[in-house]
Amino acid sequence: MAALPEAAILWGKLNQPIVGAMWPASLKKLSFGKKLNQPIADVVWAASLQQLSFTWSFNQPIAGATWAPSLKKLLLGGRFNQPIADVVWPPSLEQLSFGFNQPISDVVWPVSLKQLSFGKIFNQPTVGVTWPVSLKQLSFGKIFNQPTVGVTWPVSLKQLSFGKIFNQPTVGVTWPVSLKQLSFGNEFNQPVAEAAWPVSLNQLSFGRRINQPIVGSTLPVSLKQLSFGHMFNQQVAEIGWPACLQQLSFGKIYNQPTVGVTWPVSLKQLSFGNEFNQPVAEAAWPVSLNQLSFGRRINQPIVGSTLPVSLKQLSFGHMFNQQVAEIGWPACLQQLSFGKIYNQPTVGVTWPVSLKQLSFGHEFNQPVAEAAWPVSLNQLSFGRRINQPIVGSTLPVSLKQLSFGNKLTQPIVGATWPVSLQQLLFGHEPNQPVAHVAWPASLQQLSIGKIFNQPIVGATWPQLPFGNKFDQPIADVFWPASLRQLSFGEKFNQPVVGARWSASLKQLTFGDEFNQPIVDVVWPSSLKRLSFERSFEQSLADVLWPPSLASVTHDGRPLLWTLAR
Repeated sequence: MAALPEAAILWGKLNQPIVGAMWPASLKKLSFGKKLNQPIADVVWAASLQQLSFTWSFNQPIAGATWAPSLKKLLLGGRFNQPIADVVWPPSLEQLSFGFNQPISDVVWPVSLKQLSFGKIFNQPTVGVTWPVSLKQLSFGKIFNQPTVGVTWPVSLKQLSFGKIFNQPTVGVTWPVSLKQLSFGNEFNQPVAEAAWPVSLNQLSFGRRINQPIVGSTLPVSLKQLSFGHMFNQQVAEIGWPACLQQLSFGKIYNQPTVGVTWPVSLKQLSFGNEFNQPVAEAAWPVSLNQLSFGRRINQPIVGSTLPVSLKQLSFGHMFNQQVAEIGWPACLQQLSFGKIYNQPTVGVTWPVSLKQLSFGHEFNQPVAEAAWPVSLNQLSFGRRINQPIVGSTLPVSLKQLSFGNKLTQPIVGATWPVSLQQLLFGHEPNQPVAHVAWPASLQQLSIGKIFNQPIVGATWPQLPFGNKFDQPIADVFWPASLRQLSFGEKFNQPVVGARWSASLKQLTFGDEFNQPIVDVVWPSSLKRLSFERSFEQSLADVLWPPSLASVTHDGRPLLWTLAR
């Protein structure tokens, strides 16, 4: 067989015979698509191959396969279900994953294996399994639900995760002394108060259904991250937290008082789930706290709260709609976000002088022309319903990113943009003239919404994508010299012969309805990526592709494959 083109190999949709294939001598990664299901016992792989991936359809015996001597990563897809007891693994193999359900008690694992993942159908006993001593990461899939009492874990294991339906006792389990990360899936709901956790554990994560008392538990002193799932709703006021705990998160229905809770003094990140709606004005937050996040239903007064002076990030959920004009913000607060229905005035609010990122949710639609934004602000984001005048607003001079929601229909000609603005995003509905807009010289990215369809001849542009409705002539447009990415939306179908492309353009994308001749197009010599969609049916026989072009796709498929078909 002739040598296969490297583009086809890297694409991963190959389904021609692979026995006798001549692989590129330097090939390191090889991935087959969902159609391939061929015997591999007689395949001679490239000696340089380090990563080999079989996806969904592959289900062939591998016991007689001869692997590349340098293979480090082997991925077998979801339908693979062949015995592996007699497989001779390459000695270099470090990562192995499969979606199978075969006994593993007699498997001789590669001595170099570091990561082992079982797929969603695996549910075989692990008691008596001899794991490789080199194993550091082990994960079980969706239906695994075998006892772990009596399992002899590898001494070097650092990460262990159980899948969705695992629900076996933890009492009596001898965890590996090296374990640092342990996670349980959605169905796990076993008592944990008497569990003997390994003293090395740094991260402990419980899934959706856990709702067991934690008071009285002996959590490992080394624990730094602890998370509870959706159903957890136990009191935490008397918990003896680990002294070095840094991250703590509660799930969806947790709704217990914060007053009286003694949080660990080392805590840096604390998050509450959707149902939490307890008074927080008198909560004694730890002075070390950097990030505090409230979920969907919180709508408690914040005025009068003593927020920790170290707080850098604060976020409120969907239902929060309390006044903030008199809040004493922490002096070092850098990120502040309000949720969906928040719609309180900005006039009169004294924002923290350290604030760098500020975002408002969907319902916010208050006048902003007279808002006293902090001079430190880098990012300002408005939600779906904002439709307030921009012209006349004083935006902070340090602003680099500014985004408006879908409903903004205000004129932008005459707006004074910050001189440092680099990214400006408009939502779906803006369709305002832009020919006389004075964009800031610093602007690098502009998004002008789905229904934008205004003439752009005479406009000066930064880097930009066009929305789905745009269908205006571009032959006389002078693109900025620095433009690197340009994409046209669904409706664009204008001639491109004669277009004056930017000399620095590297990526060009045409939308669903584009179907114009390109034989006489003079592409920029810098172009590396070009993509067309399914409506494009023009001749490619005499197209003069630029020498720099590395990728051409048609309807998401590499052009090489499209032409061969």
